[in-house]
Amino acid sequence: MPDLRLDTSRLSASATDLDAVAAALSRTDAVADGVAEVVGHSGLAGALREFADSSTRRRTELGETLEQFAARLREAVTGFEEREQQLAATARGDASGAS
Repeated sequence: MPDLRLDTSRLSASATDLDAVAAALSRTDAVADGVAEVVGHSGLAGALREFADSSTRRRTELGETLEQFAARLREAVTGFEEREQQLAATARGDASGAS
């Protein structure tokens, strides 16, 4: 059986990166909404506000999805590390590590 090699530190780092992107998305100001106040044309201002609202919703959805994916990565890391510890304990003959 081939060896499975997995760098859990890279997976953990990826989860942290995803959290950072999600946080950045949540802090993004709706610039278009501010611009709408000064364009001087009600139709254009309305279009800009609609764009800002839609953009905010999409950023929120994307941020939530990224946070969920980061959580799943952390769960995978925990699962792999726990299993690795169990396998190592079994290989050493330590009955308390096997389950």
